[in-house]
Amino acid sequence: DAEYYLEPLVAGGQVKGRFNALNLQRTEGTSFQRFSGDIGWDISRTAKSGEQFGAFADVRGDVYVVDEDVINGVGQNKSSVQTRVMPTLGVEYRWPWISTGEKSSQIIEPIVQAIYSPSNSNPRDIPNDDSLSVDFDTTHLFDRNRYPGLDRFEDGARVNYGLQYSLLGDNGGQANILLGQSYRLEESATFPAGSGLQDSDSDVVGRVQINPGPYLDVVGRFRADPKDGKLLRNEVSLTSSFNLFEDRGVGISANYVFLDADLDTVNNREGEEVTGSFSFNFAENWWMNGHARRDLR
Repeated sequence: DAEYYLEPLVAGGQVKGRFNALNLQRTEGTSFQRFSGDIGWDISRTAKSGEQFGAFADVRGDVYVVDEDVINGVGQNKSSVQTRVMPTLGVEYRWPWISTGEKSSQIIEPIVQAIYSPSNSNPRDIPNDDSLSVDFDTTHLFDRNRYPGLDRFEDGARVNYGLQYSLLGDNGGQANILLGQSYRLEESATFPAGSGLQDSDSDVVGRVQINPGPYLDVVGRFRADPKDGKLLRNEVSLTSSFNLFEDRGVGISANYVFLDADLDTVNNREGEEVTGSFSFNFAENWWMNGHARRDLR
């Protein structure tokens, strides 16, 4: 992997190049070599009104040399060269509204992002090894490509939108809420069922984060069906760290996870569980750790 940032700016925007080479060899099944390059241009501006405007243009090219081997004596050895070129254009708009009080500040920020790439840009003959699992949540809401790897690229026209609220206390405490969704002009045949992105209207995703002080952090994430509001995924995590004695650190965490049957995919299984862990620095250079996991079903 390699990344390169061009200096100086071009037309007021940052130019970045990203490159990747992979050689994957198997004794049985498909082996391939992948050469991938990506050139992108980004620009961002803030108006006097506080509105934030962004735009980007990106071109990615991939070359695959694919060797399909005989599997258990079935099939024929064959080699092929597959290519893909994917241009992408996008714009983004944010407008944070800020209210300052005596002891806290509040920010409400609507966010809209529109992205276009040509449809049907993932040839079937290109193998898929690193993009099999897609799990949509708020961390991927405004990603330009929501596949985790390079073997698949998100194509088509889509609009991502969300509303973010932040409460910032003067004592350092803060809270943040993000709610959003993605809309595609056409359904995607490449996103797997259960990913939350397989339909034109994506699942609704949300995140609630509360940090009342330096010793406690609570985060809740959820995914819901936009048709009936059915909760498909619900996660709540609590973490805390503090000094039990003058210089002896203690860390505690607890997590709750619920996954609906509709999310029963390769990497997710229907279920409900809680986990907890702790760590204690009981002596210099020595830590004690513990972990517990319970299936609530």
